[in-house]
Amino acid sequence: MGAIYGNSYYTVVDGPSWTEAEAQAVALGGNLVSINTSAENQFISNSFEDENKSYYGGTADKDIYWIGLTKQSGDWKWSNGSNFNFRSWGPLEPYED
Repeated sequence: MGAIYGNSYYTVVDGPSWTEAEAQAVALGGNLVSINTSAENQFISNSFEDENKSYYGGTADKDIYWIGLTKQSGDWKWSNGSNFNFRSWGPLEPYED
């Protein structure tokens, strides 16, 4: 557990799907992380840095983590209801079926 911008955060290990990870975050009294500024994005990147740097490459998927971004009715939204104003997509993202 830690804190940033006056909010507490937990890292939740279990969550093999986005829905299950979000449900566990809600059970703890919160939501999966929303990223609203470049500074928050940098904090997340630095604090929870992946050991692998590639996308969709076998073992690289083992340490990818969930964030609270979800697509509902064709629009991207944060699970906590905050505005989706900041975007910093990685390579090959956003992935859309």
